[in-house]
Amino acid sequence: RSALYHIVVQVSAEMWRVNSAGTPYIEKASDFVQTLAEMWDVFNCKHNATVVLFSRVQYPGLDEAAFDLADRATLTRDTNGMLCRDFYRVVVNNLSTVHVRLLTTRFRARLAEFEELVLGLEHRARYPSARIAKAADGNLLEAMNLSLDALGRHYIDRSFTRTGLTLLVLTPATGVFQVDQGMVGLTEQRIIDDGVGCDMVCLAEPGLHVTPLFRFRPKPGKAT
Repeated sequence: RSALYHIVVQVSAEMWRVNSAGTPYIEKASDFVQTLAEMWDVFNCKHNATVVLFSRVQYPGLDEAAFDLADRATLTRDTNGMLCRDFYRVVVNNLSTVHVRLLTTRFRARLAEFEELVLGLEHRARYPSARIAKAADGNLLEAMNLSLDALGRHYIDRSFTRTGLTLLVLTPATGVFQVDQGMVGLTEQRIIDDGVGCDMVCLAEPGLHVTPLFRFRPKPGKAT
């Protein structure tokens, strides 16, 4: 009932779609966080919560020469070789979960404005092909490792009132991700070594597969 609780929320292209009941996934994400915070209050949990939104913007059809020097320094390539840029925004940092209303209202506000933050009018005018990536092509493992960086240093100036380490991943998709094979092994090892409890919540209807399902391209010269 007392943990350092990190919630990383994937803001992918599916976030603005609707489910079979007609509910937008962006509303389901907000409702989930609100319900979770209210349950903490009911069960008198004393977590310190950090909530981070993360997303990946892709630039199909563009090469590095199309970007100015400042933008070029922040570019990377996804597993398909497409140029992209990763975005992160901290909603709350190390906030006591007794502040339920502050947590939920700030989350709704930051989530609603996130698309405009990463794909503003100026950015669209400069790079018309820019788009928010689907969940499968997103920066899931990178976001998880950023949280693991913070959770892995829990022993520094440790508060003995917080005894657990928990990482919760919230995604609007079905839990299938195209990832780097080496990054999967690194992330798994860090979770085990640091003793972090890790959960994933998929807002979409469940598929006929285990969640999460990681797909990766074999390295050259190796069998699939």
